[in-house]
Amino acid sequence: MFFNVNKVHGPAQDILNIEIIGSFSVDGDERYLNDLSQLKYYKEPSNIENVDLDLNELKDTVMKSTRHNKLDFTLNWVSENIDTLKMQDFENTERWLQPEFILNRGTLSKLLMTPYVHKDWIICASKFKGTIYMCYFYTDEQEEERLNESDYSKRLTSWGFKFEQYMRSESPNAGPDLSVPLNQNEEFRCVFKSVFGNKTLLYVAEIDAISTQEVINNTLPKKNVELIELKTVFSPSSEADKTKNSFYPILRWWAQCYPVNINNIVCGCKNATGQVKGIKKYKLSNFDDHIKDKQQRCKSFCNEFLDYMKVVVKNDYDNSLYQFKYNGKNKKIIVKKMKPDETSRYTLLYPWYIEKLKNYFENV
Repeated sequence: MFFNVNKVHGPAQDILNIEIIGSFSVDGDERYLNDLSQLKYYKEPSNIENVDLDLNELKDTVMKSTRHNKLDFTLNWVSENIDTLKMQDFENTERWLQPEFILNRGTLSKLLMTPYVHKDWIICASKFKGTIYMCYFYTDEQEEERLNESDYSKRLTSWGFKFEQYMRSESPNAGPDLSVPLNQNEEFRCVFKSVFGNKTLLYVAEIDAISTQEVINNTLPKKNVELIELKTVFSPSSEADKTKNSFYPILRWWAQCYPVNINNIVCGCKNATGQVKGIKKYKLSNFDDHIKDKQQRCKSFCNEFLDYMKVVVKNDYDNSLYQFKYNGKNKKIIVKKMKPDETSRYTLLYPWYIEKLKNYFENV
């Protein structure tokens, strides 16, 4: 059984009613925290056209872990917020939770970009009580490359984290604190709920920073804040400068920002030695006319593929694990039904999560 990406010609559907319904933090030891401890505020230099930021200041930096956390943190949040997510009439439906799909933003972005990428990918899916849980995986070759990443590639990644440190603070009334060693595992994530076509989605995304003068002490949902995406690009003749002539970087930014309603991208323009001398700000919406047709194709594919997944993923998690493998050369997605195995790297749902949901609904 396979899905042909080139055969998608249906009308595009927009992701609608995008709202933040929760948030959480991940600390430097990769532990889930149900708090705002990793929330960061955007702090813009006084003159963005004339800055002097050295991205090589990495003493005592804790490097990003190579561990694949899959849906682990997302499941933590869902298990703590069942009251918010439960179907009102769950006793008379096949589904316990409102979302039909639970995933991470990275998986959704990967799907949106699929019509324009040639790299293979794997997405696995498990179903429990009417909800499909999805996660993106590297192929074996890509996993080998990831675990044996070059020093140069690691340095580029570290430069991105360092730029974020220069541009963020702990409160809207303070400046960046560069005295604290950089820990690349620390994250602040928001939980989003949306409607795509006729499907309800829940997905989690890391948020680089928020822009507001209000101190956020308790919760982020319903607050009047602007989400900011921070990136580094090479200059001169940087990737950012080339966006008017090359659709791919813009489309990649769009696929990452569109599902979470981020319109503002702040880019540190770096040279080959990791020095940032200027910062450029972009409104993603300004590029819509340039990539409109491609956006439509991306949305059409993603919507139709999720519909296809609803048809294919029939059995529950304890009966079948579904693997969808994309071949970038022939643009086909092969479906493989696998026997569940708790030791498999593709396992998405864990006994502790299943038991927590069962205990909740059996005692409501």
